[in-house]
Amino acid sequence: MRKIYLSLLFSCFLALVFGQEKDTINIDQGVRFVVVENAPTLPGCETLRQDLQKLCLQNQIKKLVARNFDMSITDSLNLTPGQQRIYVQFPITKDGDITQIRARGTRKRLEQEGMRVVSLLPKMIPGRHRGKNVNVKYTLPITFLVEGTSKIKSN
Repeated sequence: MRKIYLSLLFSCFLALVFGQEKDTINIDQGVRFVVVENAPTLPGCETLRQDLQKLCLQNQIKKLVARNFDMSITDSLNLTPGQQRIYVQFPITKDGDITQIRARGTRKRLEQEGMRVVSLLPKMIPGRHRGKNVNVKYTLPITFLVEGTSKIKSN
């Protein structure tokens, strides 16, 4: 049963990642980051080979989040110990701007912090698909660990 569940989960993942065929992509609606021919790039990444530009962008975004995400807000939220995740979605426009930032997380305050951090991203060199500048849809998972505190009950 477990193998079937994992296989189904993996199949769904592959369908999501590779489900956009070249012929069915509507460029006007934006192209997903995993599909775009030439990924948006940050200044400093543009001199790299195309296959490395996506990795460079992802690494630069990770560094920005790590430097700027205010972990102190988690202290007042009474979060369950363990791994926490916020998903921040945004398009990188044809002009290289970050717009329409949305977030989904366990608490509104975490969503707001995720959106604040993403808004710090600088203007980028836009992504290109089929020879045209396009909006590129990007989803950023922000994951962090909440450490538990053991409270001793006294009788």
